[in-house]
Amino acid sequence: MSTISEPSDDQLPLVVEMAFAMRAERGEPAPALTAGALRDRLHGDDAPRLFCAVINPGSTGYVLFQDTFDPASFLPGTHLCDIYVRPEARRHGLGQRLLQHVIDHARARRRNFVWWATASDNGPMLALTEAMGGRHGEIRSCAIVL
Repeated sequence: MSTISEPSDDQLPLVVEMAFAMRAERGEPAPALTAGALRDRLHGDDAPRLFCAVINPGSTGYVLFQDTFDPASFLPGTHLCDIYVRPEARRHGLGQRLLQHVIDHARARRRNFVWWATASDNGPMLALTEAMGGRHGEIRSCAIVL
């Protein structure tokens, strides 16, 4: 059975490794991420939250999320930044457990929604969304890189 908890500093390189693997699977560029940068970013009032799913001996999945606010509804929420499960650990409900952890955390902090964006061809995430009772639509994600 797996446990879900905040990672120790020695687990951060495994999270970075998984972040690289996730983007490689999707054919996306490698992230600009190191274990040291991640450790530094996880502290402070506006820091994102990071939890790992661990099946000994190493981390097999992670979820990264952060508080957000929706001005249209004027409600606080949680933004799911990343969720990933290693291929060999998939199909055992680990993704659902990670997402449920985010939902439980958001409820405990009195957030009104959990929100994320995913590519329209990301079948596993779309299936997970539907399995958890979520909904998805045609949304384009836009950014201005500074």
